[in-house]
Amino acid sequence: NWNEHYSFGKDAVNDYYARNTVVRVESQIPITEEERTIIKENIEQNVIALAKENPQIEFYLYITPYSICFMDYWKLEGKLERHLAAEKYIIELLLPYENIHLFSFNTEYDTICNLDYYRDVAHHNEGLNSQILLWMKDGHGELTEDNYEAYCDEVYEFYMNFDYDSYMESMGID
Repeated sequence: NWNEHYSFGKDAVNDYYARNTVVRVESQIPITEEERTIIKENIEQNVIALAKENPQIEFYLYITPYSICFMDYWKLEGKLERHLAAEKYIIELLLPYENIHLFSFNTEYDTICNLDYYRDVAHHNEGLNSQILLWMKDGHGELTEDNYEAYCDEVYEFYMNFDYDSYMESMGID
């Protein structure tokens, strides 16, 4: 646990995230077929193969809830749409396996927009780690064949249309 070695919160994130130096693009970059192939090979080799070899084991995985600043960074660089498409593809690859339980907390907007949980744009503190475990224990945030498309649509809508400029201004992040 490295929690005690770092500061968390708006100032820590601001010290890390130099938003004004990000190369901004006008449009989002879509995922390519080559990237989809790489993702598929990686997931099949490193996750699915393990689940198939061990059908008696229940695997619990989650998609890390990066801060809103990371989403801002990806959007500014034109990579957010590609990231969201890759996430959806990974979900679709993993859902058919009954011994894989996949969770995401990217709809926990109050958490993702609360920089008190973060030491930089991606790494969150032990308090959020503990909350994630409790959510998983309760089945909160589990993605299924029945809910993943609505989840993906909601996440896309939120992050692609979020008012990053106003939020960053209110946080003093430039």
